[in-house]
Amino acid sequence: MRIGKQIGGNHYEQFSIQPVEFAHTNCLSFIAGNIVKYICRWEVKNQIQDLDKIIHYTKILKDFAIKEQIELKEQTELWSKDLKDEEH
Repeated sequence: MRIGKQIGGNHYEQFSIQPVEFAHTNCLSFIAGNIVKYICRWEVKNQIQDLDKIIHYTKILKDFAIKEQIELKEQTELWSKDLKDEEH
């Protein structure tokens, strides 16, 4: 589906695909979709503020990724412990 309408400005008209279309087509999360949105428009809309938003969303995404890695490691350690307990 091609979005042919933009409400509130024309800063996405220069792109062959709007950021929301890209994010949806590629199953990006809300956070990653916002990073795409702000990186696409930063030069023609809010400049430094949009760059700050990119940094903010990237930090949020990183925090979630770290949390998920820790949880996966903890779960793996529990499964490993369970397997060892079953062997004895």
